[in-house]
Amino acid sequence: MVKITPAAVPSCQFVLGQVTPEGRVYMTMYDTDSGQVRNNPVGIMVKKAGKWTMVNQMTSPTVGGTLSHWAYMVQSTPKDPSWKSLPFVNQSIPDFLSACPPGPMINNP
Repeated sequence: MVKITPAAVPSCQFVLGQVTPEGRVYMTMYDTDSGQVRNNPVGIMVKKAGKWTMVNQMTSPTVGGTLSHWAYMVQSTPKDPSWKSLPFVNQSIPDFLSACPPGPMINNP
């Protein structure tokens, strides 16, 4: 995951999260360089346009104040328009993520 800082500089973070059987979403965002916890977004799974999506929210300290944010989070695949042009940054997802190291591997049995 990458976020854009106020100076439009990529800041890389890893996200680890889980969804409870009741549909609650809990995440932890880690700085890729230090491993320091940066944020703990929470959310809930809801159906939007007939598809499951996460509605996440977070508040985080920033230079000069705080940033509060919520969003419908949807999965994007190479066949989706957002794969080629991610909203708000107008870059493909591979280009947007290219500034960051690969995420930690999670082994599935």
